[in-house]
Amino acid sequence: MVDDYLGKHVIYAAMHNSRAVRGKGLCHPSTRTKAQEIVMRWADGNPQMPVMWLSGAAGAGKSAIMRTMAERLEKEKRLLATFFCDSKERSDITPIIPTLVQQIAIRTPAAAAGILAAFKADVGLLSKCMDIQAKHLIVASLDAIYDADHPSPNIIILDGLDEIAEVREQQELLKTIASILDQIKFPIRFLVASRPEIQIQNVFKTGMNALWTPLPLDMSLKPNEDIDKFYVAKFRHIRDVHPQFNLALDWPGPEVRRHLVGKGSGQWIFPAVVVDVVGDPDETNTLTPQERLDLFLGLTMRHDLRLLDQIDLLYASVFDRIPPTEREDVLMLISLIITPDSTFDTFDRLDYLFCSPSGTTRQKLRRLHSVLLFPEDDFDPIQPLHATLGEFISNKNRSERFHCHLDQRAYRSNSVILIAKCLLTSGADRDGG
Repeated sequence: MVDDYLGKHVIYAAMHNSRAVRGKGLCHPSTRTKAQEIVMRWADGNPQMPVMWLSGAAGAGKSAIMRTMAERLEKEKRLLATFFCDSKERSDITPIIPTLVQQIAIRTPAAAAGILAAFKADVGLLSKCMDIQAKHLIVASLDAIYDADHPSPNIIILDGLDEIAEVREQQELLKTIASILDQIKFPIRFLVASRPEIQIQNVFKTGMNALWTPLPLDMSLKPNEDIDKFYVAKFRHIRDVHPQFNLALDWPGPEVRRHLVGKGSGQWIFPAVVVDVVGDPDETNTLTPQERLDLFLGLTMRHDLRLLDQIDLLYASVFDRIPPTEREDVLMLISLIITPDSTFDTFDRLDYLFCSPSGTTRQKLRRLHSVLLFPEDDFDPIQPLHATLGEFISNKNRSERFHCHLDQRAYRSNSVILIAKCLLTSGADRDGG
């Protein structure tokens, strides 16, 4: 069995249909259709351009499009494999090839025999460099089953290339893709998404030759039209679930929507935070949806603010709603959750770390639904809805009084201290002290 060789090297949470990835949502219905259709035309198009690079700034909606495309391509039986990188938990390239190979074996069972043969020939294959793994596990196995008259799934999706921590590894992954394409006869295609970082641009321009086509998520795709549709649907939902406030049928009206759309500069992170805060499910929040919306309108009236400033103001407004008496605890919890390689990122583990009754951490973080993805199960990771949250709270110049120091050394020291305190407290309780 292929699984016997891949085993612990596979990261199931990196696949598009995992709870960790799928839980972050797809494109809102009837939005970002132009970008999706460009991807679909590429998937059917010139075989001499087997790579598409979808690029955009933080908050442009790249990952939502990639998750949506994965769903669409899987329904059409064209999806071969996916890997969604994450700056916190999936930020190195080591598990990428094994995770892709595991999916290839499932979606093209005939290729499994070649994968098994490669492992039997070299049981230490997964300790080799990435391009050697790819040559023996992907190129050889897919070429062995290639039949032009009977198409197989052939599209691999790699999202969040810039989330890989080491620049050298980002470049190694792209060079491995180029190496695969240089050797393979199977009509494999790669849909890659990232921020337009210079080191990534350089590899595409110098190492991919004419193999790729760009898809920048810029204003040419008319994102503001889609964002307005998003606001219409979300504000209608907020009105419908809060009938007690007697909001108008067209609330908050086209002028307010135009103002909010313009302030977002075509980036999806802005409207996502706005509607989550305005429609906050926290029952302890005494403000009406209109009053919460008015807070945003007040924040966005200045014309001298860049988009980054606008996003920072949104995050600050979310943290401002945490009572000062609870703020220190909440910021400590957030620092533990989003520090890279944190082991204390679930409600269960955080309750244990602070010697708290079950449910305590979930209650403390209840006001942060607009910036954190809360799992249904207390044993699953809590995740930031967007990478910009970590960037905001770790930069003191941006977050000011909401600053959290995301440092692995400090994280380990704090964790040891907290565990020691918990053990001492438990011992004192048992001894009657």
